Order: sequence, then C-alpha cells, then structure tokens
Amino acid sequence: MHERLVEEGLAQIYTMGTDLPDGTFRAGQTKRLHVLEKAAKAGKNGGWELARKPIRS
Repeated sequence: MHERLVEEGLAQIYTMGTDLPDGTFRAGQTKRLHVLEKAAKAGKNGGWELARKPIRS
C-alpha cells in the first residue's frame, strides 16, 4: 500500500525505515520508495502536480 501511495503522488517519504516482515531489508525498501517518489515528481502525479502551480486567490 505504501508503495502505491508514493507512486501515485499521494504520499511523501519520511522514514528512518525498518526491515519488512516479508524479509525485505530497510535499505532496499527505502531506495525503492525514493525511485517511486522521483518518478511521481517527474510525472507530476497527485500532489506533485499542485506543488508546481502558483496559488491563485
């Protein structure tokens, strides 16, 4: 679920990380999340689209 939220631009990474129950190591998971976040930013997905637009009043 957390990967999908980051991928869709609906979550930002703020973690110190921990090893996952499925055996995935913290470092690998953190790296994967950063790759997904970078792609979401580049694609202007979710909140990243709004982050680049000026606020109109």
